[in-house]
Amino acid sequence: MEDRRDVEAAGSSPQECFAAELRRLRVEAGLSVRALAQELHRAHSGIVEYESAQRLPGVEVVEQYEDVFGLAHGTLAVQRESARAAQVESPRDGSVDEHLGDVVCPYKGLRPFESDDAALFFGRETQVEEVLKRLGEMRFAAVVGASGSGKSAFVRAGLLARISSSTTNGTNTRVAVLTPGEHPLDELARA
Repeated sequence: MEDRRDVEAAGSSPQECFAAELRRLRVEAGLSVRALAQELHRAHSGIVEYESAQRLPGVEVVEQYEDVFGLAHGTLAVQRESARAAQVESPRDGSVDEHLGDVVCPYKGLRPFESDDAALFFGRETQVEEVLKRLGEMRFAAVVGASGSGKSAFVRAGLLARISSSTTNGTNTRVAVLTPGEHPLDELARA
């Protein structure tokens, strides 16, 4: 089994090192991918993507990993942030436009938008305000739409970023993000 230092020494990217760390934690705990997916209430395919560096888990998923493996909150967050920063800072095609300087490209390709990407998410401010207004009147909002229409980006980089950046009368706001799956009410109860 590879040690985290061995992976880093091999010249892997920060995201590959982070993925290797997630895989190491699971393997050392004796959990299969399916068992961990059930423990985290996540899709099996998501765990595979996290552990193969195809997709960077969101902050809430990292906190779930920390809880499951008995780590202090923030232990994995530092590595996740390093991996996220490397994604944002690296040019997608290896070319650099000298006229743009250090400007970050807002197009993320197939990578999902997260709350941390709020600065890159724009164009739907009116809809974000409408949903926030409705949430002020009601405690529930469902975002639905066709596959690929930007629901996840809207929720994570739009709504969640705005909710987390503002406090309502000094009280904490509870937010649950879920994918309904086969048993939507069970998923809602777990979330």
